[in-house]
Amino acid sequence: MRIVSWNIRFGADIDGAVDCLSSRPELADADLILAQELDGPGAARMAEALGLTHVYHPSVVHPETGRPFGNAVLTPHRLRGLPPVLLPHRARVSGVPRLAVLAEVTTPTATLCAISVHTEIPLLSLGRRRQQFRVVAEAAAAAAGPVVVGGDFNTTGPRSRRALLEAMAQVGLDQLPVGRLPTLSRAGIGVRLDHLFGRGVRGVAGGVSPFHPASDHAPVHATVEVEVERRAGGA
Repeated sequence: MRIVSWNIRFGADIDGAVDCLSSRPELADADLILAQELDGPGAARMAEALGLTHVYHPSVVHPETGRPFGNAVLTPHRLRGLPPVLLPHRARVSGVPRLAVLAEVTTPTATLCAISVHTEIPLLSLGRRRQQFRVVAEAAAAAAGPVVVGGDFNTTGPRSRRALLEAMAQVGLDQLPVGRLPTLSRAGIGVRLDHLFGRGVRGVAGGVSPFHPASDHAPVHATVEVEVERRAGGA
């Protein structure tokens, strides 16, 4: 399976995002796209343009755009939406809440739980952001079978990255191989905010796709092999 995660800044350039996701070899024909910062019409338009089904949930109408602000899971495979998980604590300035969107994805060979995440920026204390990481990890732990978790975790420094890795490792989620390149650059400073994790999958390749004008984030991608549970007496 090819998995992509991308924060598409406020969903402001859906046409550009579609062009990027369909034209770049490392992103095209993905089995699973985990997207953040979309509104409902933007998620639906992106899914239609790419020939995918999707699940979308907003956490709030964003005060900066006046439009819904949420996450989506998109796939060419059979999709069943699961209840979203609202993360604890709100942004200190805007009061915006964050959430994780969950869906069950069934491919010809396996069924897995996909989770698209957007946690708060560092204006929220690391202690409270740890709690957000923990809630995401608990949602993944509660899912049966293979799980893929991806999104914008706003890990601007080593302490927050370490806290995220610890939370995921505690529930058996391994970081998928997307490399160490920055996924956001501000004032010439690059940081790694976007990550992919999995349980019951084995990462075989991955990386950070180059920045695209559709967003201030770069897409991350990974190719995984899904572990298929063998039945007793089976081959």
